[in-house]
Amino acid sequence: MKIQKISSYALYACFALIAVVFAVFYLVGYDNPVGEYNAPQMTELLLILMYALVVVNIVLMVWSLIKSVLAGSGVDDAKTGVPGTKVAWAAMICLVGSLVLGAVLGSSGPVTTVDGTVTEGAMSLLSDVMIISIYILLVVAAVGVVVNLTGIAKK
Repeated sequence: MKIQKISSYALYACFALIAVVFAVFYLVGYDNPVGEYNAPQMTELLLILMYALVVVNIVLMVWSLIKSVLAGSGVDDAKTGVPGTKVAWAAMICLVGSLVLGAVLGSSGPVTTVDGTVTEGAMSLLSDVMIISIYILLVVAAVGVVVNLTGIAKK
């Protein structure tokens, strides 16, 4: 079976799983008291799905980066002209740089949630790092799209 077909099936399976979990989350009901608020019953299922998707994404990202860096010969691909090794290194540097910048700019101050729970320290800093990193990578992606569309970087 070709890798593209496997990838398509995996994508369809993820879409189906996400659609089912969100449908269950919205359609089951609200009988889950949390303090003075009433949360949906399937909140835990949605959180489990999100954590599972994050873990799978991190594992695949690390595997892909390692495979790309180790497999690259430093020579441009003859078919596409894309320097694969340089792209892999740039992606890894961009990711690590955004995480470091997020750690520098993040705050470990206490955060009070809706039910009164106070989170502070490492989890607060980790949340800030991830949010700041997402914003940085979003800006980098948007700049990359604009540069690609304008043709500035083309030979």
